[in-house]
Amino acid sequence: MRGLTLPWRRMYILRHVEAALHVVRRTRATTTPERSKTIEKLARWEKQLTYVQGAIHKIESKLRDALQKKLDTALDAEMLVTALFQPSTKNLFMEMEAHFCRSERPPIDCEALSGLSMLPDLARAMALVGDAALSLAILHHLWKEQRLEVGRLTVGRANLVSNEHLAHICDDWKLYENRIHFDPPTDSKSEIDHIKGTLVEAVYGAIYISHGLPEVQRLAARLIE
Repeated sequence: MRGLTLPWRRMYILRHVEAALHVVRRTRATTTPERSKTIEKLARWEKQLTYVQGAIHKIESKLRDALQKKLDTALDAEMLVTALFQPSTKNLFMEMEAHFCRSERPPIDCEALSGLSMLPDLARAMALVGDAALSLAILHHLWKEQRLEVGRLTVGRANLVSNEHLAHICDDWKLYENRIHFDPPTDSKSEIDHIKGTLVEAVYGAIYISHGLPEVQRLAARLIE
């Protein structure tokens, strides 16, 4: 992979999730029955962490390969996983941090838990980068002559980066069903389209971080087509 255009510090997400799951299982096994609320909370965390672990495995082993073939570009596995973390995962790791990291010698890596709780924020930052890179890439394609009508340029760009248009891309890339989340079901099309649009932008952010604007431009041409 070529040099990154923006700094990226590897977080070893799967390793930390699996370590947290091990601690939760061990703690649950050694918690006395009379502490029923704690056991219930640990059981919920175990279920949620098991889901996150499985979702990461699926993204890294199946979704990434499928996307790389579809887009004909290399995707960093951890960046792709990060891009698919949703805000609803934040509370899981914050609750665990509050529970385990109060003691002087916590049984868990508290710095890692803090990092895991920040993944949804990092995903949003990647979407912000992707939105900017995608908008600029599309303007490059729309800029066919110097004497352009600004209104036509603005409308053309807005149509291509609209949530409704990006939602179709999200469906083609199968991002929505592979996102990592604990959200309740929703029937709101506008809300779903917003989530889908943000997921696509986050993936474009990952591509920009890894490969720079030229690769985003190449892939943006498919959006226009």
